[in-house]
Amino acid sequence: SCDDIGTVSGIALYPACSDNFDIAGYVPVNPKSTNMIAKLDLDAVAINQMIQLEKYDIATKIYLEGYNYYDYDKEDFGFVSLRDMTQSATIGYTSFPQYELYSRYFSDKGTENNSSPGDFAHQIFMDATSPDGRFATATTEQRRSVVEIALGSFVSYFSALEALYYAKSVCTTKRDSATSAYDGGVAFLIGSVEGTERGGNSEQEGRFFYNVAKMACLYFDTCVEGGDTEINKMMLDALVLGQSALKSSNCDGVGEAIDSFATLTTVPLMQSLLSFADDNDNGPDGYVASMAIAPVVWDFNNALSDKIVSEMAYETNSPNKKSEVYGAINTMLADEDFEGIACNVMSSFCDDGVSGGVDIPSEEPIPIKPEEPTPISGGLYVGTSYTGDKSAIALDVKEIEERLQVKDTDRATFIYEEGMNSKIYDNNGMPTSEERSIQDFSLNSGRVMLRDPTYNLFISGLSDENREFLGKPVEDYADSYVSTLLYSASPLAGDAMVAINIWMEVAHSLHSAYEACKSSVLSEGGRVDGRQLLEPRVAARFIDEAAAYWIGDGQSTGSSSRGHLLYALTEIISEEYGERAISQSTINTRIIDLLQQAKNHIAISRSCTTSTDSHLRLRNIIDEIIPLMAVPLLRALLHAMKQDDTERVKLYAIAVLPLFAKCNPSTYSELKSDLIDNTLLSTEKDYVYSRIISLYDCLGLDCELIGKSIGEDFAYKCEDGSNVKSLAGYRYVAEQDVVRSAAKIDIEIRLLEIYINNGMEHFPDDMETLFGLAYERYRFGNGSLHGEGSLSRLAKDVRRDIVPSFQQFRRYFKSDENYADKIIVDAFEEGGMFNKATADYRKRVILFTSKYMVTYMSILQKLYSAVKSCKDGNIDEGITNL
Repeated sequence: SCDDIGTVSGIALYPACSDNFDIAGYVPVNPKSTNMIAKLDLDAVAINQMIQLEKYDIATKIYLEGYNYYDYDKEDFGFVSLRDMTQSATIGYTSFPQYELYSRYFSDKGTENNSSPGDFAHQIFMDATSPDGRFATATTEQRRSVVEIALGSFVSYFSALEALYYAKSVCTTKRDSATSAYDGGVAFLIGSVEGTERGGNSEQEGRFFYNVAKMACLYFDTCVEGGDTEINKMMLDALVLGQSALKSSNCDGVGEAIDSFATLTTVPLMQSLLSFADDNDNGPDGYVASMAIAPVVWDFNNALSDKIVSEMAYETNSPNKKSEVYGAINTMLADEDFEGIACNVMSSFCDDGVSGGVDIPSEEPIPIKPEEPTPISGGLYVGTSYTGDKSAIALDVKEIEERLQVKDTDRATFIYEEGMNSKIYDNNGMPTSEERSIQDFSLNSGRVMLRDPTYNLFISGLSDENREFLGKPVEDYADSYVSTLLYSASPLAGDAMVAINIWMEVAHSLHSAYEACKSSVLSEGGRVDGRQLLEPRVAARFIDEAAAYWIGDGQSTGSSSRGHLLYALTEIISEEYGERAISQSTINTRIIDLLQQAKNHIAISRSCTTSTDSHLRLRNIIDEIIPLMAVPLLRALLHAMKQDDTERVKLYAIAVLPLFAKCNPSTYSELKSDLIDNTLLSTEKDYVYSRIISLYDCLGLDCELIGKSIGEDFAYKCEDGSNVKSLAGYRYVAEQDVVRSAAKIDIEIRLLEIYINNGMEHFPDDMETLFGLAYERYRFGNGSLHGEGSLSRLAKDVRRDIVPSFQQFRRYFKSDENYADKIIVDAFEEGGMFNKATADYRKRVILFTSKYMVTYMSILQKLYSAVKSCKDGNIDEGITNL
């Protein structure tokens, strides 16, 4: 207490210390003894922690013996345990309606030889902490959750009711005992973790019945400010009225208040059941939640109660579970006996706000029209097909971020892993029973993103010597990192899902559009990304998906506060860089414009069927979009560096740095070490900043595009390396973009190496697919390479005749003027002398020939062309060739 600690003499800096013994806004008459009772919930907190650590013996010891509630009023001083509360050891009063009802139910059903709710809760706890109980196959998380439900919905619940009804029973004869028991009932209901303020703990860390409603708060849209729920406010108001009546010896008023409170308690129990009924799998926690309300339903209708328990039974899998359970509750709430339960408190699903009734899932699934054009977020982008299922992933992000704000990592993790709002439809537009999840974007990546150039850069860039990232297969790098954040309850987990998982899904959709366009009619049995989509408009559909994942639902044009995906991130970070666009940021404007260009090109070219190279035009647009998509991530990384925010530095380094894996290998390795593998030191910021800037040109970015954040204090000033007309000390005077673009031919060779290595090291079963990706890069190259285009074009350039020694090479290779190209093509296709060659040998041949034969002859061709241009008086042309 404040008296124990005392006051520092002469210091008035801080508010005066005052002891507050309120319990979530309830003011007990006997504050100190009541708060000691409330500390029983600390046993539940400790048990929760021990089960997470799989220390079941310690959890059981705390449950049986007690650890935090020491009862000084007992004749034999000692700890009171949660086990004691299941046995009515404190008061021993059982003459109240709920206890009698539940005891009749358990006796009638013969439930595991348990004749009381306390016996049932005790058996559930012992089974959950035993290796060979009925939950032997349950996971650690399932065991933790079932104990949480049992302690909240049975032990806390009945302890509170017992004490309150005891207070009512002795109100006229034992005033002091009634007052102590009434305060104790509130303590058993709420506990100490909820704190002193009205509404309790905003982070939902309570472990007693008061938190049961909070756990369903966001699910049923019944939250009020501060993280509490409307039903908790109503229950507490009823208890405060009862306390006031008790103080004035109005025992009838006490009874009415307790009865009103008891009626309201059925709401959290119903909400808990309905939330578990929405889960695909039947866990032990859902079963216990059904048993917590089953006696109430049984008293109303025996058959309905049996139906609920049957549908929620542990490890069963009923396809009609949700509709059956919702239907049973709906039938109850429609009855006049339950008219006291306000619908707006029960659930946001109520029909027209009318009391009595929750919305039952429609028996008839509502189909979509796959070919129906869909505006995204009020028309920011209008797709050629339905994309509402994809853009709804933004609502998962919103929900996850809200859950993380209140430290509900279990629910946040569930939504991340299982999905919630992004429903999956079949080819006919009929909804399936599955939802798309953000985790699946990562866990499916090794299968569906195998041919994606961007994904392969990240695999190569993040892999360690064991082909892992954070101790797990590098192919799942996004999930490995996000799961680590969720495990530590980091509020950055939502940001990471957007910047890493969803960003890569946008890139994948773009690459899938190219694959579909290139094939015109899809290859591999008409599948791209595992989907059977043969319609001519499929390429445009992938562009629409990219837009949906970039923008998402709930986004307003140019808004940094309304929206949850990459469009919103771009607006937020653009403001940090001094951009106050009237409508939207420059980067978002350019990206959406390029998405429109891609969609229009597909339409004009009839899905790339009007010419043999129309797919390459689409790829050029995609190759322009992806570096722009990196801009908000780079900006966020640099801003985090400025703020010395090491957690965000690592997040955005993982999200964007691997794009530079194709650039200067030593510089990239240095940055990876500084920003991903280790913690950034403040003294290194300027140097690291300079290293990042040095790689801009590799992606086609520059200092002007990236910009400078407000208040940026890096000593090193951003100056584009592309503005310096120098290559390894050779100073040139020709047009800059021509020279520097041609110089990037080494990046083309580096990409061949990355793709082939990934096939050999990470995807050995699909190695030839990666050889195929490298072969495609060899043939078509980078469309922005001025005048050169690809390694294949260099290898077959007809202008090599100007080189005197070229005739010698041609004679040596038996008149094959495309000798280097033939060697490389044979190595890719396992033809000629390479039909039995190992993958490693083929790789070395491809890389050696590209480096030392293709570029060698190209160098000579340019040099001799420069001589010819000089003789012909074409000085500018000669300078450019040189």
